[in-house]
Amino acid sequence: EKNRELIAREIRAFANKDNYPIYFHCAIGRDRTGCLAFLLHSLLGVSERDMRIDYEISALSESANLDDSFDKTLQFFSDVIEYFINYGKGTLQENVEKFVLECGITSEEILTIRKILL
Repeated sequence: EKNRELIAREIRAFANKDNYPIYFHCAIGRDRTGCLAFLLHSLLGVSERDMRIDYEISALSESANLDDSFDKTLQFFSDVIEYFINYGKGTLQENVEKFVLECGITSEEILTIRKILL
């Protein structure tokens, strides 16, 4: 909630064709990167099942398990999904779209992202 402006800036980067190819990462790939990938996947209509599988792959990295946090990693992602399931009255994807619109992303930017990535 407190990082809406930052979230909008990161997602907006994907609405600009001049930014491609885009490579994004963080130290482990489960927190900031995982959340950004989740938001983008949701906007693109990726199923919850496939997003969970994709996220679990990052939890299996050596870096992700240096502190024996595999269970915490999977719980974190489950909490993120649960947050968005309860964010509105729509589907997971509809609720994520509502959230990013409230962050300042425009409908046109979402359509552009879909056009570029799909």
